[in-house]
Amino acid sequence: MSKSRRSTLIRGTVSLALLLFLASSVDWSEIGSLLQATAWPPLAFAIVLIAGLVGLSALKWRLLLTMHRVSITMGDAFRLYWIGIFFSNFLPSSIGGDAVRVALLHNTHNLTTVAATVVEERATGFLVLVALSTGALIWGPQYPPYLALPLWSGVMVAAGLLTALLFLPALSIPLPIKRIMDHLPGVLARVLNAVTRVARATTALHRDPRSLATTLFLSCIYYLGIVLVQYAIFRGCGVPIAFLDILWIAPLTLLIGAIPISLNGIGLVEGAFVLLYGYVGVTPEQAFTAALLNRFMGLGVSLVGAPFWTVYKNPVGIAPAAASDQPPEGALTEPAGNTLHNEVGDTDG
Repeated sequence: MSKSRRSTLIRGTVSLALLLFLASSVDWSEIGSLLQATAWPPLAFAIVLIAGLVGLSALKWRLLLTMHRVSITMGDAFRLYWIGIFFSNFLPSSIGGDAVRVALLHNTHNLTTVAATVVEERATGFLVLVALSTGALIWGPQYPPYLALPLWSGVMVAAGLLTALLFLPALSIPLPIKRIMDHLPGVLARVLNAVTRVARATTALHRDPRSLATTLFLSCIYYLGIVLVQYAIFRGCGVPIAFLDILWIAPLTLLIGAIPISLNGIGLVEGAFVLLYGYVGVTPEQAFTAALLNRFMGLGVSLVGAPFWTVYKNPVGIAPAAASDQPPEGALTEPAGNTLHNEVGDTDG
């Protein structure tokens, strides 16, 4: 069994175990009553909002592509982004949605440059999520030490990783490390060189403060939309929860769901709903019902990517890079038929 399949199996087992534990801890008759009494207009609003957030994410990605002189229409960015979400949710994690987007644009553009835009998109979104999570821990509900300590530790680790991802690539690689990389086995050396080139390509964002500020602003709007989605779902379930409580808890549910030990955060996000919303008076049944609706609505919206994928032939509307657009120094030059099989990142925003 390959490492990717083994990893998928382990994460799938973790997701299943968490869901079974949660399912055995709630009263399903109460959940059934909640579903029967659900008000559908707020849920319909949440579905429309989720779809709108896909468009917002596509807009942010297109902005980064434009900054790297990759020409793509908004319609194609929207279609490719939705295809990526479909792949992320319904296909094995070794074929990540971000990798699919990179592979499709790789037909007409430099692989390193396109991969860098995906890294920047995910990193800037995650940066905002970490900032919101920090604010949630400071001003939100006061959690007991046994919960607050792991949450704070997770935020600090995430902040450290982001710092390394966004700022260390601007530094030169020390000569001894370069020599070590030159003597690594062929496949490992190529992988490390590819990662290094993609990381260096992200430094373009450091030199464009306006684009950086715009992407961070769009990420703030995105996470505000996530808060509104959760608020609409709770209201649809008849749960009288304050908007401010969701503002402080929603970012933490997303941060917990980003821990790479389950498939797409399945089980982790639902557990975070039950655990964290319990501190503001939401019962486990109410929180689990809202979490399940949140999950299935997201999956349902991502299904729109399936017909986009089935009719996808060539990147219509994607213009090849201009002759004057030189790829970054040391950029990858594999044949167009090659694809990228590893996820760059899978946290929306």
